[in-house]
This record gives sequence, structure tokens and C-alpha cells, in this order.
Amino acid sequence: MPRLFLSVLLPLLAATAGRAQTVSDADWGIRFAPPAGWTAQPAAEGYLFLAPTQDAVLLVLPHDAPTVDVLRTEAQRGIADGLGTRLTLAGPLEPFGADGLAADFAGWIEGSPAQARVVGRVAPAGRGATVLAAAGPEADADALADRAEAVARSVVFSAPHASAAPSAEALPAGPEQEEWRAFLEGCRLFRSSSYDSGDGSGYIDEATIDLCTGYFTTSDQSATVFGGTDPISGNSPSIHRDARGAGAWSIGRSGGESVLQLRFHDGRTRTLTLGYDNGKTTLDGQRWLRTCDASLSVGPRCG
Repeated sequence: MPRLFLSVLLPLLAATAGRAQTVSDADWGIRFAPPAGWTAQPAAEGYLFLAPTQDAVLLVLPHDAPTVDVLRTEAQRGIADGLGTRLTLAGPLEPFGADGLAADFAGWIEGSPAQARVVGRVAPAGRGATVLAAAGPEADADALADRAEAVARSVVFSAPHASAAPSAEALPAGPEQEEWRAFLEGCRLFRSSSYDSGDGSGYIDEATIDLCTGYFTTSDQSATVFGGTDPISGNSPSIHRDARGAGAWSIGRSGGESVLQLRFHDGRTRTLTLGYDNGKTTLDGQRWLRTCDASLSVGPRCG
């Protein structure tokens, strides 16, 4: 597989690297054993491990799913970053112990064909863990599964260490947060991304968040079109779609920055850092378009 496969992941790495026999993260509340001999580097979120002699990667990432049922729903939506990475289920979701699920995924990473074995486990308290082992389509799928599952089995959860930094919801909203609330209430945030491989394959990923008074609705309408054979079903090209739920929203503060907090009805929460520069609204550094005119076809749908 070309090194392009890794380029989407490398910007996440910290500046230092090392080799680890066991990784312990008290803030997350997790301990696990990475593959022996693999190079481990702390990432912006979670951990990335690189194989010493092959183009293969292993990621251990936190997730907020409180139950296996929520984990299943998240897995069915697939994995996408809007930058040429799109992985969708390529097989059934299988139970993994009493607190997890495992499945094969297929698609692209940074525009290169890829396959992955993904295992998710739910933590009894705090954030759970997703273990993703990925390589090119020519790689040994059984070896990929063995690698991901061995790491997932080694995971031991503990109560997360109380962070010294105050959480977003622990801090009352100030004038800046009230300004953000007035700026966003009754409006729609919208983003769209697409990828065309040039051979009839690709995807379109469109997401909206309608921030209505007292509640929000959100949708992530993803259409993945595979040219030739669909790696999920093995049939002719097809489209796979999903849609997201709703809950309550608020504006808070975290680390000196304003954040948008989404609390889903199923217990999930998501906190997104708000930004505004040269007329552009961003969530976690990614640009989202804002419109408040309900008469437009792309406008908010509240009430």
C-alpha cells in the first residue's frame, strides 16, 4: 500500500515517539497492551501505533457510547472524516465479550483502498475504547482481526482521573457564550464533503445541525457509492444511508473557549469548540455554513 494511506493519520501525532509495552492513561481511565515492537505515538486523541515493517496502523480511540446498543448504532454509520477517508461495515457486527462489538470495515483511507477490523468496548464509567487495525485490501484479514482483538482484550478500564481542567458544563456562561447562543439559536449549521476516485467510486457526506429553541435536530446523510463491486454486499454498486438523532443543546466554556454542547436522548454527549474568523463559523476547526432563513431550502427546520 502506498504511504499515502498514512498521511491522513500522521498530522494527529505528537512530536515525540517511543516504544511501549503497556499504555496507561489515568485521565481516560484505560490500560492496554499495544502490539509488541510497534512504534507508539500519542495522538491528539487516543493513540496511534505504526507497524515496523509494513504499511499497517492500529488506533486506540476513546468513544462516548454508554451502551452496546449505542455502540452498534455508531458502527452502522461507518467512519468518515470528509477528507478522503470513508470506512463502512463489510460484515456482520459480532459480540465481543459482554461489553463490546467487533466487525470488518472496508473503503478508503485518504483515497487509498483499505480494510480494517474494528472492536469497540463500553467502559463501566467514563469513555469506552475503539480499537481499529487497518491495512490495504491485499493484507491478511485474519491477521488484522487477531491484532485488533488481542489489543481490545488487553484493555482494562478504571475510573478516569479527575481532570484538573474544569469541564465545559462546570463553568457558567459569560457574555461571550450568551453572544454565541444568540448567534446560533434558530439557525442551521451545514457542511458537505465529497470524494471521487475517478473510477466511478466515491461518496457524498452532508451533515446539518438545526439549533432550535430548547432542542436540536441533526442529520448526517451519507451516501457511499462503490464502483464495480460493493465491498459490503459483494453485489453491484449500491448506496448506504444513515440518519442521526436529536436532543438538547447549550453553550458553555472549556479551557477558555466557547463550546457547543449536544446531549443526545440516548445518553451520548458531544462537545464542539466554537470558532469564528473572517465571517466563517467553525466547529472543532472545521468550517460549517450558517443560515437562519427558514424560507430557504437549506434553512433551519424548527417548530
